[in-house]
Amino acid sequence: MKTDIKFGTDGWRGVIAKDFTFEKVELVAHAYAAYVLKKNKNKIIVIGYDGRFISNNFARRMGEVLTAYGIKVFLSNKIIPTPFLSFAAVVKRAYGGIMITASHNPAEYNGIKFKTGTGGSVSKKVTAEVESNINKILNKKIKIKTKTNDKLLLNFDVTNDYINQLYKNIDIDLINKKKFKVLYESMGGAGLGILEKILKKVKIINQTDKFDPLFAGRYPEPLEENVKPAIKHLREIKADLGIVTDGDADRIAFIDEKGNFINSQKILGFLLLHLIKNKNYKAGVGITFAVSSIMENICTKKSIKLFTKPIGFKYIAELMEQGKVGYGGEESGGIGYYKQSLERDGIFISLLTLEMMAMEKKKLSEIIMEMQKEFGKYYYDRIDLRITKNQIDNFKKKLPSLSPKTMAGLKVLRVEKIDGKKFILTQDSWLLMRPSGTEPLVRVYAESKIKSKVKALLNAGVNLVLKK
Repeated sequence: MKTDIKFGTDGWRGVIAKDFTFEKVELVAHAYAAYVLKKNKNKIIVIGYDGRFISNNFARRMGEVLTAYGIKVFLSNKIIPTPFLSFAAVVKRAYGGIMITASHNPAEYNGIKFKTGTGGSVSKKVTAEVESNINKILNKKIKIKTKTNDKLLLNFDVTNDYINQLYKNIDIDLINKKKFKVLYESMGGAGLGILEKILKKVKIINQTDKFDPLFAGRYPEPLEENVKPAIKHLREIKADLGIVTDGDADRIAFIDEKGNFINSQKILGFLLLHLIKNKNYKAGVGITFAVSSIMENICTKKSIKLFTKPIGFKYIAELMEQGKVGYGGEESGGIGYYKQSLERDGIFISLLTLEMMAMEKKKLSEIIMEMQKEFGKYYYDRIDLRITKNQIDNFKKKLPSLSPKTMAGLKVLRVEKIDGKKFILTQDSWLLMRPSGTEPLVRVYAESKIKSKVKALLNAGVNLVLKK
């Protein structure tokens, strides 16, 4: 018997009650316990959960199973963002962490993310061993334990520790002095209510004012199409900044004071410049394969070593753990800074941006304009193709042989294959196609200095994906 539980780019996710059930969560817990005991290290695990449907119950059940193996479990006493859970792994000196979340997936999903004791995402080697243990349990090659130990299940609240660490890395007092007006769109996710605890003198207006396991019917991902009411609201109240985080608050996007949506392609750039200029940053930078070319331009001009990795923040976390980089991120809004934790962190990146605005004494639109003037203006977009499993499988089979000479009238200069297939084109343009590692879909990304070319490139990519 083989398991259908598969860990992708960032954990295992499934539809609640259909794929993601208590029975399967318990099975993963038994398999993870076997992995932890085999490593013969400290037997402490921290567990957190987001605001999705019965995430708290899944988290508690996972903790109960682990205690049957003599593992001490610190279970969050409330909904927390994933970066808080990662930070707690360090604070509690745990062997690892478990977060119950499906991140930016739609409301019917839930999932499990494993974290290391240093707060980063675990490697493929770890999840492969957990999957192997699941199969061994199903085939009765590993005996499971069922007698739980309530004395080993303890509650924790890491909020104050996290805030204390923020004060070491960000000038919170300076932000408070500026008395910004900030619109925050948590999408009803785990970030709700946290900024108010940190920024006592900043006016925080919550676009969504309560936890919502349904995310108001949206995909809880910080994309422009998901936050149009927030953009309208920001313009009405004339806020200085709009902050958008995803379901578990590890991904980020902004809305500038004019109501322009700002994705992570620009955020990665202007925050790197802030770190270099105002914090004497000199370490390397890690980016994933789908990140904007502006990062290469900045790193080249500023003599910063740049590392490009496959899609998934875990690869950036590995670089941080190895001491090769201190800052980095991915195209989908995950950005992290090593002095806070080895994790992408929407809350931290929000505060770092407010600090930058306070130090520069400039509006966000002005900062972005200055960056683009020096390092180039790029247009970027992405399409998610939610197609049938057969279509995805067919795409995977034909992708290696795809070799067009031109795309949307642009000549293909070369092809890069770090993750999926990326066509480097003339006129500072590129197109990337790859199957998602977390959802049943194919993603098509495009960037160009010519705005009209982005849509044309995306259409060309979609046609290649769907072509029989």
